[in-house]
Amino acid sequence: RSGLYVRPRTSDHQVVAQVAHEYPSLVKAVLQSGLPVRAVLDAGANAGYSTQALATGLPGSYVVALEPEADNYAMLRLNTRGLPNTLPLRAALWAPGATHVQLYNGTNTHTARQWQFRTLPLAAEADTVGGGSWAARRGQ
Repeated sequence: RSGLYVRPRTSDHQVVAQVAHEYPSLVKAVLQSGLPVRAVLDAGANAGYSTQALATGLPGSYVVALEPEADNYAMLRLNTRGLPNTLPLRAALWAPGATHVQLYNGTNTHTARQWQFRTLPLAAEADTVGGGSWAARRGQ
């Protein structure tokens, strides 16, 4: 597989470096365990660097990659294109019982903030969220 797409002036370079440092030993440990890994959930897949590492390192598994933020999701799709064992979805996980969530950028430590999105539960009556945040209702 050819190189990954990386955005300039973002945290992408940091994420690529972290994945390159951490994921080979993770994949090796999974393979050495002898356990059959048929499916992997990459929740908060960002731009797809971990998804790509898991899909290529565990070719017998199917990797479902969730990423709710639009720009990160677009990158996830680019970086998993051509990997038949991946399913990128613009989606998120959140706590049981929450009917509305907000996509929140919760950092002030990185100048490039694509890496720090979180889902937060909102009050049930909240239908819109200002400031460019993303809100969703369960089941829609």
